[in-house]
Order: sequence, then structure tokens, then C-alpha cells
Amino acid sequence: MDLVAMNHNFDMTAPAPENAAATASASASASASASASASAAAAAAAAASAAATATSSHASTSPPASVSVTSPMSINAACNVNSVQNAPAIKRRSPIACRSIFPARGQPDLDREYRHPRTRSDKSGRGVTGAAVKSRRSVTGSLPASPRRHADDWDSLPPTGDLIDGVRLFSQQYLQLGFIPQEQYLERLQKDLRSTSLFLLMSVLSISARLSPAFKLRYGNGVKAAEYFMARASSIANEEVYQEPTLERCQAFFLLSIAQQSSGESNRSHINMGIAIRMAVLMQLHCEETYRISNPTSELVIRAESARRTMWMLYSQENLHSGPMSPVSLAASDITTLLPGDEENFAHGLEPRSRAALHGTPPALDNPKLIRDPGRSLFATLMQVHGWWGLVGRRAVRCSKSARPWDPASEFSQTARNLREWEQDLPHEHVWSIFLLKGYKAERQELAYLCVTMMTRLSNIVLRRPYLNE
Repeated sequence: MDLVAMNHNFDMTAPAPENAAATASASASASASASASASAAAAAAAAASAAATATSSHASTSPPASVSVTSPMSINAACNVNSVQNAPAIKRRSPIACRSIFPARGQPDLDREYRHPRTRSDKSGRGVTGAAVKSRRSVTGSLPASPRRHADDWDSLPPTGDLIDGVRLFSQQYLQLGFIPQEQYLERLQKDLRSTSLFLLMSVLSISARLSPAFKLRYGNGVKAAEYFMARASSIANEEVYQEPTLERCQAFFLLSIAQQSSGESNRSHINMGIAIRMAVLMQLHCEETYRISNPTSELVIRAESARRTMWMLYSQENLHSGPMSPVSLAASDITTLLPGDEENFAHGLEPRSRAALHGTPPALDNPKLIRDPGRSLFATLMQVHGWWGLVGRRAVRCSKSARPWDPASEFSQTARNLREWEQDLPHEHVWSIFLLKGYKAERQELAYLCVTMMTRLSNIVLRRPYLNE
């Protein structure tokens, strides 16, 4: 019985599996003890008893600090000391890690505090690693994004002469009163094409390509030519949208929006128009303080006038295309910028003597005389009539009509009276006349002049549209 107990205790004090040699030696000793004689067994029992006595005596004489504390989960407390001292050290896990406890609902799971945190790999980011690195580089600007690709973009363009003709057609036959200083821009294209904005150039050609005979011959027809440049501009726009807002980027997004609107891509046009407006707001183009120059030069005056015109064209185009389902994102009450000057001052970098204001803006509310400034430019009058048309058009679309239109306090009476007073105070040069039309045509401004006179008449007609019998 003692031999069995001894063998049992010996096996339970077996070393950890990683010490295989010690385990084999212990097993062999156990087998030898099992086959020994009774005398050997008695001797072994006596030795075990003596060892236990010695251990007890040593424990009673040793100080408490030298006591080797055994874990409550240990199963070696009954083993003899000699076997424990001679056996190799046993590697054991922490008791809290070996405990299998399932807490009830609501109890704290404090056992998780002893676990090592796991670092999980982000599988969703494996496929976009290259795009993320490319985006960071393009935002920081420390490393140009794919310079070879930009070189290929420039190399694959049509001849420089055809590009210049396309820009000239844009200024002469589409946007006669625009924000691009034509002479300076054409000179830059002629001298150093790659110093200009490729995005702006592609956006300009997206509109004027269908008017160019050279592009029609090169791409098959005007529609295909416009679609080619619009696709190029849209591809560049994906990389330009998160770049630092600049005047050229803002203008490029605006022109791309116009090209997409004329091609039936209204959703993309609306998005790009919003991007252009946000860039303009970030550059504070809606504040008159932005255009104050301490030491004005011709170049700075032209640059400031280009920015001022960009702001007003953004507002007017959004105002013209707005409706019940697409309200304006920049109200007139938020704009303190005064209206632009004439084309001659813009071309020569001169400040105008006076500037007009748009009705509904803070400067016009503070000084209503700015609305009817007699020296205002054709560009300023064009922006004002665009504002009237947007107001009248939105009212007609929602079929809004006053119950008592003859009442002076009604919305119809107030709008009609303000429109009539504004029209009566128009400068003589902005009133319809065949003679004036010929003069504006000679100056290549007839489209803007016709737009002013035509939309003034249309505003008076559409204003009364809800009261006509169907």
C-alpha cells in the first residue's frame, strides 16, 4: 500500500513535458522500485519518513520569510522534499488564466484585464494601401503625384495652336464677359504652355471644343471633341478636389460644371458647382475685404478682378439653375463683394471709379443707391438681371401668386415695382437699340448685351405668368 502511494506521489511530481529526459528517468526509477523486494520497499518507506521528519524540523526552525509558499492549486504538497529539490523547475501558468469561470449576466468580466491585447489586422485597408499613400502624397505636396503621368497628359494634347484657337473661341463666342484675362492667358499659353493649369485648360476646351473646326476634324465632330476634353477634365478633377483651393482650381470646377450641364450630366454638374462655390468661400471671395490691395499693381488688380468676376459668375449660375429641389447654397445676404468693373479696366489693370451692388446684399441694403449706379459696367448689369431672373423664375416655378396682386403690400406688387424702378434707372448703354447692338458686336460683347435686354423683358413677362389663364 505504501509502495503504491509512493509511486502515485512520484508520478504527480513529474516535471513538465518540455523536460523529456527527466521525465523518462523518473519513470524508470518508478518501475525499478515497483519490482524491488519487500526490504527495499521498507527501506524506502523509512527513508521517506525520515525525510518528512527532517523537513518538518527545518520548517519549524526557519524564519517565516524563508518559507517557500506553494500555490493553492499545486498538487505537489505531499511529495518528499528531496524529490522536489532534485526535480527540475516546473513551468506553470498563472492560476487566473487556468481558471474556467463563466460569469452570469451583469457580473463584471475582470478576467479580461489579465489578457494581452490582440492587434488585429485591418483587412479593409489592404486593397486601398496604394490609394491612401497616393492621397497623402498629393495632399502634403512633398512628392508630386505621378509626374510621368502629367508629362504624358501634356504630350498627348493637340498642337498648341489648336489649343489657343479653342481658348479664343471660348472668349469670343461663349463667355464674352468672363473671368479669364484673355490677352495674358493666351500669351502664357504661347510662351510656356506647361506653366498653366492643365485642369483649367481642359475645362475651357470642354466648352469650346465643339466650336473649333480643328477639333471637329481631329475627333470626328464637335460633340466627340467636347466629350474628350470633358473626360480629361473629369479625370483630373478627381485629384484636384482635395488640393489647396486656388483661383484656377475654382474656375476649372466651375467651367467643368457648365460643360456637364450642357451635356445632360446634371448631377455631376451640381456637385462640381458646389465644389467651386466651397473653394470660393474658403478663399473668402464673397467678402469685399479680400480685394483690398495695399500696394496695387496692374497684375494684382487684374488678379483681384478675375477673382471678383469668378465669385459673381458662380453666384449667378447657381441662381439661374436653382429651383424648389435645388436651393442656392450661397445667399445674397452673405455676399459683401461689390460688382465687377468694365472690360477695359479689366484688360489694363485699372480700378473703376465706382462699383455697383446687387439688390439683397448688405452693401445694397446699407446704400440702395449702389443698385442704380449710373456708371456701372455691362458685367454688373448682367449680374443684376440674372438676380432678377432667378427671383422671378423661382416664383413662377412654385406657382406662387398673391391673393390680392393689386395690393401695394403684396409680393407681386413689390417685386413688379422694384423691377420697374431698376429698369428705368438702367444706363443708356444697357437699353435695347440696334445701334448699340452693332457697337457691342464690334467689341465682341453682343451676347452679354442681348442677354441683358432679353432677360429684362422675360422677367416682366414671367412675373405675370401665374395670373394668366391656361
